[in-house]
Amino acid sequence: PLDELIQENEWAEALKVTRFRYKTGPTADRPALLYREALCLEFSGDTKGASEVYAKLTETTGAESGPARLGLARCRLAENRIDEARSLLSGMMLLAEIPSVKGHN
Repeated sequence: PLDELIQENEWAEALKVTRFRYKTGPTADRPALLYREALCLEFSGDTKGASEVYAKLTETTGAESGPARLGLARCRLAENRIDEARSLLSGMMLLAEIPSVKGHN
């Protein structure tokens, strides 16, 4: 139901469910729940709150780190912090080792 709430843009309800599951669910689920929390905050208009959560996730090595960098870049763009967004996205390209970034065609 949580992902369905997110897909249906039910941000407030999804945020409640996310925070409840974070408190009561398995520790292993927390990074994925934090990512969903950030999405809910971002798309409900709280880019500052979303940025804080995304920033925490970018410091991890989990699967959520990359998507969190994209989310943080979106927030920076929404806040008109273009250079920071560009830096985040450039860093992602280098991390992904895209051939065009490395000079290969």
